[in-house]
Amino acid sequence: MVEEPRQDKPESLSFLHKEIKLTQRKFSLSKKENFYSELGMLLGSGLDIKTAFTIFVKEQNNEQERSFFSGIYENLVEGNSLSEALNQTGKISLHEYYSLRIGEETGKIIEVLEELSTYFEVRLKQQRQLVSTFSYPVLVIITAFVVVIFMMNFIVPMFQDVFKRFNGELPALTRFVMHLSHILTRYFWLYTGVFIVGCVSLWSLRKTFTFRKVTSLLLLKTPVVNRLIKKLYMARFCQSMTLMISAHIPLITALDLVSKIIGFYPYEKALKKMGEDVLNGKMLYE
Repeated sequence: MVEEPRQDKPESLSFLHKEIKLTQRKFSLSKKENFYSELGMLLGSGLDIKTAFTIFVKEQNNEQERSFFSGIYENLVEGNSLSEALNQTGKISLHEYYSLRIGEETGKIIEVLEELSTYFEVRLKQQRQLVSTFSYPVLVIITAFVVVIFMMNFIVPMFQDVFKRFNGELPALTRFVMHLSHILTRYFWLYTGVFIVGCVSLWSLRKTFTFRKVTSLLLLKTPVVNRLIKKLYMARFCQSMTLMISAHIPLITALDLVSKIIGFYPYEKALKKMGEDVLNGKMLYE
Protein backbone atom coordinates (compact mmCIF):
# COMPACT_ATOMS: atom_id res chain seq x y z
CA MET A 1 0.00 0.00 0.00
CA VAL A 2 1.37 3.39 -0.98
CA GLU A 3 2.10 5.68 1.98
CA GLU A 4 -0.03 8.82 2.15
CA PRO A 5 1.92 11.95 1.17
CA ARG A 6 2.35 14.91 3.42
CA GLN A 7 -0.13 17.60 2.47
CA ASP A 8 -0.41 20.62 4.74
CA LYS A 9 -3.46 22.12 3.02
CA PRO A 10 -6.37 20.03 1.73
CA GLU A 11 -7.27 22.88 -0.61
CA SER A 12 -4.25 21.97 -2.73
CA LEU A 13 -6.17 18.91 -3.99
CA SER A 14 -8.15 21.06 -6.40
CA PHE A 15 -5.27 22.94 -8.03
CA LEU A 16 -4.78 20.25 -10.68
CA HIS A 17 -7.47 22.11 -12.60
CA LYS A 18 -6.18 25.58 -11.84
CA GLU A 19 -3.09 27.68 -12.42
CA ILE A 20 -0.79 27.27 -9.42
CA LYS A 21 1.66 29.77 -8.01
CA LEU A 22 5.42 29.56 -7.87
CA THR A 23 6.04 31.82 -4.84
CA GLN A 24 4.52 35.04 -6.21
CA ARG A 25 4.60 34.01 -9.87
CA LYS A 26 2.26 31.52 -11.49
CA PHE A 27 3.50 28.03 -12.29
CA SER A 28 1.14 27.62 -15.23
CA LEU A 29 0.06 24.50 -17.09
CA SER A 30 2.56 25.31 -19.84
CA LYS A 31 5.40 25.52 -17.29
CA LYS A 32 4.37 22.17 -15.84
CA GLU A 33 4.28 20.65 -19.29
CA ASN A 34 7.76 22.01 -20.11
CA PHE A 35 9.16 20.96 -16.73
CA TYR A 36 8.07 17.32 -16.99
CA SER A 37 9.04 17.13 -20.65
CA GLU A 38 12.54 18.53 -20.09
CA LEU A 39 13.11 16.45 -16.97
CA GLY A 40 12.08 13.31 -18.84
CA MET A 41 14.49 14.11 -21.69
CA LEU A 42 17.38 14.81 -19.30
CA LEU A 43 16.86 11.57 -17.40
CA GLY A 44 16.37 9.68 -20.66
CA SER A 45 19.72 10.95 -21.93
CA GLY A 46 21.47 9.23 -19.00
CA LEU A 47 21.81 12.09 -16.51
CA ASP A 48 21.09 11.46 -12.84
CA ILE A 49 18.33 13.40 -11.09
CA LYS A 50 20.69 15.71 -9.17
CA THR A 51 22.60 16.73 -12.28
CA ALA A 52 19.30 17.37 -14.07
CA PHE A 53 18.21 19.80 -11.37
CA THR A 54 21.61 21.47 -11.40
CA ILE A 55 20.90 22.27 -15.06
CA PHE A 56 17.42 23.54 -14.18
CA VAL A 57 18.88 25.88 -11.56
CA LYS A 58 21.50 27.28 -13.96
CA GLU A 59 19.08 27.97 -16.81
CA GLN A 60 16.58 29.97 -14.72
CA ASN A 61 16.69 33.72 -15.31
CA ASN A 62 14.09 34.54 -12.68
CA GLU A 63 15.41 34.62 -9.11
CA GLN A 64 12.22 33.16 -7.60
CA GLU A 65 12.18 30.23 -9.99
CA ARG A 66 15.89 29.63 -9.41
CA SER A 67 15.22 29.54 -5.67
CA PHE A 68 12.34 27.09 -6.23
CA PHE A 69 14.51 24.61 -8.16
CA SER A 70 17.40 25.13 -5.75
CA GLY A 71 15.12 24.07 -2.89
CA ILE A 72 14.21 20.87 -4.75
CA TYR A 73 17.89 20.19 -5.45
CA GLU A 74 18.77 20.61 -1.77
CA ASN A 75 16.03 18.14 -0.80
CA LEU A 76 17.42 15.64 -3.29
CA VAL A 77 20.94 16.08 -1.87
CA GLU A 78 19.54 15.39 1.62
CA GLY A 79 18.36 12.01 0.38
CA ASN A 80 14.71 12.62 -0.49
CA SER A 81 13.22 11.05 -3.59
CA LEU A 82 11.99 13.21 -6.50
CA SER A 83 8.35 12.70 -5.53
CA GLU A 84 9.03 13.69 -1.90
CA ALA A 85 11.15 16.69 -2.89
CA LEU A 86 8.44 18.00 -5.20
CA ASN A 87 5.69 17.25 -2.69
CA GLN A 88 7.46 19.26 0.01
CA THR A 89 7.18 22.37 -2.17
CA GLY A 90 3.39 22.18 -1.91
CA LYS A 91 3.17 22.87 -5.66
CA ILE A 92 2.12 19.46 -6.97
CA SER A 93 -1.14 17.55 -6.65
CA LEU A 94 -1.72 14.10 -5.19
CA HIS A 95 -2.21 13.02 -8.77
CA GLU A 96 1.37 13.95 -9.68
CA TYR A 97 2.80 12.75 -6.36
CA TYR A 98 1.42 9.22 -6.64
CA SER A 99 2.39 8.95 -10.30
CA LEU A 100 5.98 10.03 -9.62
CA ARG A 101 6.31 7.84 -6.53
CA ILE A 102 5.10 4.68 -8.24
CA GLY A 103 7.23 5.55 -11.26
CA GLU A 104 10.24 5.58 -8.95
CA GLU A 105 9.26 2.32 -7.27
CA THR A 106 8.64 0.51 -10.57
CA GLY A 107 11.64 1.98 -12.39
CA LYS A 108 9.40 3.71 -14.95
CA ILE A 109 9.99 7.29 -13.90
CA ILE A 110 10.84 8.42 -17.45
CA GLU A 111 7.59 6.96 -18.81
CA VAL A 112 5.63 8.65 -16.02
CA LEU A 113 7.28 12.00 -16.73
CA GLU A 114 6.31 11.65 -20.40
CA GLU A 115 2.73 10.81 -19.39
CA LEU A 116 2.59 13.87 -17.11
CA SER A 117 3.93 16.09 -19.89
CA THR A 118 1.30 14.76 -22.31
CA TYR A 119 -1.42 15.16 -19.69
CA PHE A 120 -0.65 18.85 -19.11
CA GLU A 121 -0.31 19.44 -22.84
CA VAL A 122 -3.88 18.17 -23.32
CA ARG A 123 -5.07 20.20 -20.31
CA LEU A 124 -3.51 23.31 -21.82
CA LYS A 125 -5.26 22.71 -25.16
CA GLN A 126 -8.58 22.25 -23.35
CA GLN A 127 -8.06 25.46 -21.42
CA ARG A 128 -7.28 27.43 -24.59
CA GLN A 129 -10.30 25.96 -26.39
CA LEU A 130 -12.53 26.88 -23.47
CA VAL A 131 -11.21 30.44 -23.38
CA SER A 132 -11.60 30.88 -27.14
CA THR A 133 -15.15 29.45 -27.00
CA PHE A 134 -16.41 31.72 -24.23
CA SER A 135 -14.34 34.88 -24.81
CA TYR A 136 -16.54 36.27 -27.62
CA PRO A 137 -19.95 35.66 -25.91
CA VAL A 138 -18.66 37.09 -22.64
CA LEU A 139 -17.27 40.16 -24.44
CA VAL A 140 -20.62 40.70 -26.20
CA ILE A 141 -22.58 40.38 -22.93
CA ILE A 142 -20.29 42.80 -21.07
CA THR A 143 -20.42 45.31 -23.94
CA ALA A 144 -24.22 45.11 -24.11
CA PHE A 145 -24.47 45.57 -20.35
CA VAL A 146 -22.22 48.66 -20.41
CA VAL A 147 -24.15 50.15 -23.35
CA VAL A 148 -27.51 49.67 -21.58
CA ILE A 149 -26.20 51.23 -18.37
CA PHE A 150 -24.79 54.18 -20.32
CA MET A 151 -28.05 54.75 -22.22
CA MET A 152 -30.17 54.50 -19.06
CA ASN A 153 -27.98 56.98 -17.19
CA PHE A 154 -27.22 59.55 -19.92
CA ILE A 155 -29.24 59.11 -23.14
CA VAL A 156 -32.74 58.40 -21.80
CA PRO A 157 -32.69 61.38 -19.35
CA MET A 158 -31.92 63.67 -22.32
CA PHE A 159 -34.98 62.41 -24.22
CA GLN A 160 -37.06 62.63 -21.05
CA ASP A 161 -36.57 66.41 -20.99
CA VAL A 162 -37.62 66.62 -24.63
CA PHE A 163 -40.77 64.54 -24.07
CA LYS A 164 -41.83 66.75 -21.13
CA ARG A 165 -42.05 69.77 -23.46
CA PHE A 166 -44.73 68.07 -25.60
CA ASN A 167 -47.05 67.57 -22.60
CA GLY A 168 -48.56 64.60 -24.38
CA GLU A 169 -49.46 61.09 -23.25
CA LEU A 170 -46.48 58.80 -23.80
CA PRO A 171 -46.81 55.08 -24.65
CA ALA A 172 -46.68 52.66 -21.72
CA LEU A 173 -43.38 51.15 -22.88
CA THR A 174 -41.76 54.58 -23.12
CA ARG A 175 -42.98 55.50 -19.62
CA PHE A 176 -41.60 52.22 -18.30
CA VAL A 177 -38.16 52.85 -19.84
CA MET A 178 -38.08 56.38 -18.45
CA HIS A 179 -39.12 55.18 -15.00
CA LEU A 180 -36.44 52.47 -15.08
CA SER A 181 -33.85 55.03 -16.13
CA HIS A 182 -34.85 57.27 -13.22
CA ILE A 183 -34.46 54.41 -10.74
CA LEU A 184 -31.08 53.34 -12.15
CA THR A 185 -29.77 56.90 -12.18
CA ARG A 186 -30.92 57.64 -8.65
CA TYR A 187 -29.73 54.39 -7.08
CA PHE A 188 -26.82 53.57 -9.39
CA TRP A 189 -24.15 53.41 -6.68
CA LEU A 190 -26.43 51.42 -4.40
CA TYR A 191 -27.01 48.78 -7.08
CA THR A 192 -23.30 48.78 -7.89
CA GLY A 193 -22.45 48.22 -4.22
CA VAL A 194 -25.01 45.40 -3.92
CA PHE A 195 -23.60 43.80 -7.07
CA ILE A 196 -20.02 43.95 -5.74
CA VAL A 197 -21.07 42.57 -2.34
CA GLY A 198 -22.99 39.77 -4.09
CA CYS A 199 -19.95 38.84 -6.19
CA VAL A 200 -17.66 38.84 -3.15
CA SER A 201 -20.17 36.73 -1.19
CA LEU A 202 -20.45 34.19 -3.99
CA TRP A 203 -16.66 34.05 -4.29
CA SER A 204 -16.29 33.39 -0.54
CA LEU A 205 -18.94 30.66 -0.67
CA ARG A 206 -17.61 28.96 -3.79
CA LYS A 207 -16.04 26.04 -1.85
CA THR A 208 -19.02 25.30 0.37
CA PHE A 209 -20.96 22.09 -0.19
CA THR A 210 -24.33 23.78 -0.82
CA PHE A 211 -22.93 26.34 -3.27
CA ARG A 212 -21.04 23.72 -5.28
CA LYS A 213 -24.08 21.42 -5.38
CA VAL A 214 -26.51 24.15 -6.49
CA THR A 215 -24.20 25.69 -9.12
CA SER A 216 -23.29 22.32 -10.61
CA LEU A 217 -26.97 21.36 -10.89
CA LEU A 218 -27.73 24.71 -12.58
CA LEU A 219 -24.90 24.16 -15.05
CA LEU A 220 -26.17 20.66 -15.88
CA LYS A 221 -29.68 22.06 -16.46
CA THR A 222 -28.49 24.83 -18.82
CA PRO A 223 -28.88 23.92 -22.52
CA VAL A 224 -25.68 23.74 -24.62
CA VAL A 225 -23.52 24.51 -21.56
CA ASN A 226 -24.43 21.18 -19.94
CA ARG A 227 -23.09 19.21 -22.93
CA LEU A 228 -19.83 21.16 -22.87
CA ILE A 229 -19.44 20.71 -19.09
CA LYS A 230 -20.08 16.95 -19.30
CA LYS A 231 -17.53 16.51 -22.10
CA LEU A 232 -14.94 18.66 -20.32
CA TYR A 233 -15.08 16.78 -17.02
CA MET A 234 -15.37 13.39 -18.71
CA ALA A 235 -12.17 14.21 -20.59
CA ARG A 236 -10.46 15.21 -17.33
CA PHE A 237 -11.63 12.00 -15.69
CA CYS A 238 -10.30 9.86 -18.56
CA GLN A 239 -6.96 11.69 -18.67
CA SER A 240 -6.49 11.39 -14.89
CA MET A 241 -7.40 7.69 -14.87
CA THR A 242 -5.14 7.01 -17.87
CA LEU A 243 -2.16 8.55 -16.12
CA MET A 244 -2.81 6.80 -12.81
CA ILE A 245 -3.47 3.36 -14.30
CA SER A 246 -0.38 3.67 -16.51
CA ALA A 247 1.59 4.46 -13.33
CA HIS A 248 0.20 1.23 -11.77
CA ILE A 249 -1.77 3.02 -9.05
CA PRO A 250 -4.38 0.60 -7.59
CA LEU A 251 -7.84 1.14 -9.09
CA ILE A 252 -9.55 1.98 -5.79
CA THR A 253 -6.81 4.47 -4.89
CA ALA A 254 -7.01 5.99 -8.39
CA LEU A 255 -10.79 6.48 -8.13
CA ASP A 256 -10.42 8.04 -4.69
CA LEU A 257 -7.74 10.48 -5.89
CA VAL A 258 -9.64 11.45 -9.04
CA SER A 259 -12.75 12.14 -6.93
CA LYS A 260 -10.69 14.61 -4.87
CA ILE A 261 -9.07 16.42 -7.79
CA ILE A 262 -11.85 16.42 -10.42
CA GLY A 263 -13.28 19.68 -9.04
CA PHE A 264 -16.95 19.10 -9.98
CA TYR A 265 -19.49 17.98 -7.37
CA PRO A 266 -21.60 15.48 -9.43
CA TYR A 267 -18.45 13.67 -10.61
CA GLU A 268 -16.97 13.67 -7.10
CA LYS A 269 -20.13 12.05 -5.74
CA ALA A 270 -20.30 9.50 -8.58
CA LEU A 271 -16.61 8.57 -8.25
CA LYS A 272 -16.90 8.01 -4.51
CA LYS A 273 -19.87 5.69 -5.15
CA MET A 274 -17.85 3.89 -7.85
CA GLY A 275 -14.94 3.43 -5.45
CA GLU A 276 -17.25 1.94 -2.81
CA ASP A 277 -18.80 -0.44 -5.35
CA VAL A 278 -15.40 -1.60 -6.64
CA LEU A 279 -14.24 -2.10 -3.05
CA ASN A 280 -17.33 -4.26 -2.46
CA GLY A 281 -16.46 -6.51 -5.37
CA LYS A 282 -18.05 -4.94 -8.45
CA MET A 283 -16.14 -4.60 -11.72
CA LEU A 284 -15.34 -1.07 -12.93
CA TYR A 285 -17.59 -1.33 -16.00
CA GLU A 286 -20.51 -2.27 -13.73
